[in-house]
Amino acid sequence: MTITTARTSLAAMFLAALVIQAAIFFELVREHALSPGEAWPILKTLALTYSVPLTVVIGGVFALHQTPRSRPRPFTFWLAFSVSAVWNLLLVIPVVLYFHSADALPGDVEIALKNSSSYNFLVAGALTYFFASHEPVHHEAQE
Repeated sequence: MTITTARTSLAAMFLAALVIQAAIFFELVREHALSPGEAWPILKTLALTYSVPLTVVIGGVFALHQTPRSRPRPFTFWLAFSVSAVWNLLLVIPVVLYFHSADALPGDVEIALKNSSSYNFLVAGALTYFFASHEPVHHEAQE
């Protein structure tokens, strides 16, 4: 697996999870299950929650001048992918449960999103590894 494939997979996971959750809230507003006054604070919390990981991803994309050709170790990618998947599931599951629950309150989802965002440190390090520059390191010969 190349670093480009790893980056694409990780970025796609975060963007897909964010889009799915935002779509659910817009659908709830469309169906009048949520008022705009209830939905916007939750969407703001969702955006704040994703701000750290997506800042690392987007910053890494814009910081790259060339696509590196290095290959990460498979374990490194799968660890980053697994941690990222767990983090995203911690966000998606409460939203989906809210969407299918008759007695859930909008505040419940907002609390879940805020709690999940406290785990940003888990994904920030993994994403920084994959989205930081991977220029080859040149070791000078020791004399």
